[in-house]
Amino acid sequence: MKRLGGGTIIAAISMAAFVGCGGNGGPGPVDKAATSTARQAQPERLSNAQLVKRMNTYCDQVNSRVSRLRPEFDRATETEDYPAVARVFRQMRAVADPFAERMFALKPDSAEKVAFAQYTRALRRQSGIVNRQIEAADEKDFAELVSLGETLEQNNKARLNAALDLGADRCGRSN
Repeated sequence: MKRLGGGTIIAAISMAAFVGCGGNGGPGPVDKAATSTARQAQPERLSNAQLVKRMNTYCDQVNSRVSRLRPEFDRATETEDYPAVARVFRQMRAVADPFAERMFALKPDSAEKVAFAQYTRALRRQSGIVNRQIEAADEKDFAELVSLGETLEQNNKARLNAALDLGADRCGRSN
C-alpha cells in the first residue's frame, strides 16, 4: 500500500466502514432463523423511544465486536498486506451483517419513517462501498481504496446525521 504523510491512509479511512453500526444490503451472511422468524410475525410499529433503544443496542453490540478487529486491521495496513486487509473487511462483514438485518427489520412509527429510511439507505450504501473496497484490496488497487474511503466518509456523515435526527446517538459513530 502506498503511504501518505508517513502513515498508511487505508487504516484511517476504511476501518470506519463498520464502526457506527455495520451494514448489509449486498451479498453476505444472513441469519436465516432471524429472517424467517421476522417474516412470520409482523413487527409492531415502534415509538421513537423504542426505536432509539433498539438502534443504540444494536450499534453498541456491533461496534464492540468490530473494534476487536482493529489491531489486526492496523497490522495489515502497516505491513501493506492487501490480502489481510480484504480478510479483515470480510470479517467485519460477518460480524456486522446480522446486526444490519435486525436494523432493517425495525418498523418505526410514521413520525420516524423519513429519518429511519435515510439511516437505512446510508447503511445499505455503506455495504456496497465496503464490497467494492474488498474487491479493490483483492486487486491491490490503492487508488480505488482511497477513492472509496473518501466516498465512505461522506456516506458516514449522512448516516450519522440520520441517526442523530432520530436520537440514536450511539449509531453512526466512528472510532
